Amino acid sequence: MTALATLPVVIPLAAAALALLASRRLVVQRIIGILAATASAAVAIALVVVVDSDGAIVVSTGYYDFKPPEFVLDESERKILPMPEEKRIVVQQYVEQEQT
Repeated sequence: MTALATLPVVIPLAAAALALLASRRLVVQRIIGILAATASAAVAIALVVVVDSDGAIVVSTGYYDFKPPEFVLDESERKILPMPEEKRIVVQQYVEQEQT
């Protein structure tokens, strides 16, 4: 499922490259744009379904030291608040589990 998470970035990049190659063919560029938009919408729907059933999908593009976030957005009050320590510990445990 991690490949599915990378497609929202890859599809528009590939479509842009193909559109540049077809620089003098307007109809071909339009077809590429429509296909890319349709594929992106399908991937977005698939991601919603997968995340709803399995939970979050995380893609790591390289190793780095992860520092858990110190602040969290409280949507009900529309404020940025300090993240509670217990949530920070859960995030850190999840990251350590994923790195092994």
